[in-house]
Amino acid sequence: MKGYGVYGLPTNLSFSADMLSMFTRGWIIAYPHIRGSGDSGYEWHESAKQLNKINSVNDYLACIRYLHDNGFSTPARTGATGASAGATILACAALREPELFHAIALHFPFLDVLSALLDDSHALTVFDRNEWGNPHDAKSRAFIQSICPYHITLSLLSSNPVVPVPARLPHMCVVAGVDDPRIQTWQPAKFVAAQRLLRERRKVSGDLLFRMLDVKGHFGVGGRYGKLDESTFEIGFFNHYIK
Repeated sequence: MKGYGVYGLPTNLSFSADMLSMFTRGWIIAYPHIRGSGDSGYEWHESAKQLNKINSVNDYLACIRYLHDNGFSTPARTGATGASAGATILACAALREPELFHAIALHFPFLDVLSALLDDSHALTVFDRNEWGNPHDAKSRAFIQSICPYHITLSLLSSNPVVPVPARLPHMCVVAGVDDPRIQTWQPAKFVAAQRLLRERRKVSGDLLFRMLDVKGHFGVGGRYGKLDESTFEIGFFNHYIK
């Protein structure tokens, strides 16, 4: 599953030669058209903004269940990948219903949404608040915290978790860059540290990989061979964990 569902952007359905090696191994690639994207026009995006952002997560989970119910996949053979804010939706979905996923890959992920939106000095804060809400409002802050992957992880370590503590989480691969102007390095690093602590203290199974790339920018390694390296790593991750 490759999804996004944020900022009113339409799903990118362009051909990708990187996927050919997966097709030859029998993989099915699914692109969910979830609310929050621009796939069905202006209202499709507006119906999953701010206090309604959970609709993006619910749609993502509904698409996963559809694939399972109609024989396209099973939980043990389901992988998902998301980038930037799309990784927020995927991580939130996987933490809420981990039994639906076997492995997930999060690229340059927006994982500490609440802390980022509280940072008035960041250039994207005003733009992001229009999508996720303003945490200076108490109701919005509570909602943002409930869908923020980092804070969901913290709650699983507390005595009052927002979702049940799972026995197993999907195998996770988190990829970040050391000089990303949109997603600062501390965001994925904090998430990975909290996930490691969760696995240790709560005895939650599921492997956790953290790959930090020495690159500038928000879109990964540049150039033809750099992109191939990233794609090869992700394909190898999924082929290793999903047989």
